[in-house]
Amino acid sequence: MLNNQRRLGDTNDVDKRYLFHGTDSLDTVRGICINNFDFRLCGKKGTKYGQGAYFARDAKYSHGYTKQSVKLERYMFQASVLVGYYTTGKAKYKRPPEKPGKDHELYDSCVNKPNDPSIFILFDKTAYYPEYLIQYIDTGDEVVP
Repeated sequence: MLNNQRRLGDTNDVDKRYLFHGTDSLDTVRGICINNFDFRLCGKKGTKYGQGAYFARDAKYSHGYTKQSVKLERYMFQASVLVGYYTTGKAKYKRPPEKPGKDHELYDSCVNKPNDPSIFILFDKTAYYPEYLIQYIDTGDEVVP
């Protein structure tokens, strides 16, 4: 559905979100900058909701997937993600499941909780891209909005 909407230029119903993705090293950052997020390399930190690329609504959650460098720096991306129509993910999913009653029409992505999703899993490399790289040092101080 998302691909059809993009092809036809109908983007009114496309659900685009800015989500976070924590990385564990500068080398991983370079790989993402060159090749985008690669869902085929999933599984380093688990695949609870599917074998895809994981993005989070909250930066604090993605911070847990960063690793401090020798210079005390951490890296996180803010990505532009077309989440489209989503459903609850399962660890065994290698792609989103079919929509009920719609032969061969798949959901666009999977999530942890459909009513209030905070984790999004995507399996189509054309549905997301790294828009901003956030480089920071964790001082231990909590940031309050």
